[in-house]
Amino acid sequence: MIEAILNKKIRQNKRYWEDVIFSSVFGMLKYLNKGILYDVLKNAKTLNEKENKFYYLKDQLNFIDSDNINYEFWKHLQLKDCKRCEPDLIIEGPNSIVCIEAKYKSGKSSKKDNSNVPNDQLAKEYDNLSYYKGKKQLYLIYLTSSLRYPIEDIKESIDEYNNKRKLPITIYWLNWNKIYCQLDKCRHNKRIIDDICLVLEYFYLDYFTHFKISSDKEYKRIDWRFR
Repeated sequence: MIEAILNKKIRQNKRYWEDVIFSSVFGMLKYLNKGILYDVLKNAKTLNEKENKFYYLKDQLNFIDSDNINYEFWKHLQLKDCKRCEPDLIIEGPNSIVCIEAKYKSGKSSKKDNSNVPNDQLAKEYDNLSYYKGKKQLYLIYLTSSLRYPIEDIKESIDEYNNKRKLPITIYWLNWNKIYCQLDKCRHNKRIIDDICLVLEYFYLDYFTHFKISSDKEYKRIDWRFR
C-alpha cells in the first residue's frame, strides 16, 4: 500500500483516503518497538477547562512494558443500549485500552441528536468502549490534521455524553504533524519509519522545516513550499 501511495498509483480523491493514510501509518507501527508507539501517542493531550490547563497522555499509558498488546482496526461495536460505531483502531493491553478515531480532511461522521443515547461519533465510541473495556483504563484519542486543539468538536462530544449518561468523559487530541515530528527523529537507518514519514510528507502532514537550495553554483531557484 505504501509503495502504491508514493508512486501515485492511488488517486488522491479516493472516498476513504483517510483510512488509507491511517492504515499505512498505524498498520506499520504495530511491527515496531512498543517504545516508538509510546513516543507517538504520548503527545496526545486533553484540556481541563476549569483549570485552563492541558494534561498529556504520556503520564497515563501503562501497556508499553507488556508483550501482550492486541491491535484491532475498524472493529464493529454495538453494546447494550449503545449506538453502533466503528473506531479506526483499538489497542488493547493487559490493563488499558487506547481507541483512536482519525480524520484527514473530514469532521466527525455523526453529531448529537434527540435520542436517549449518545449519537455524536466520539461520544458513542466512548459509550460502547466504556462497557467493552471492563475494568481496564480507557483512553480515547481524536487524531486530526488540525494544528489547533479542536475545542468545539471535543466539547460537543463531552457535552452529549455528560447529558445522556450523566458520567464524566475524557477525550485526548493528537494531530498528524506531531506524529511526523516524533517519527522524523528516528527515521535514519529505519526503513519502515522512513516510509511512514514519506507517506505523511506526501499528504502534507509534516511541518515546514527548511528551504531546499540547489547545489548548482547559479542558484537559479529555491525549491520550497509550505506544508
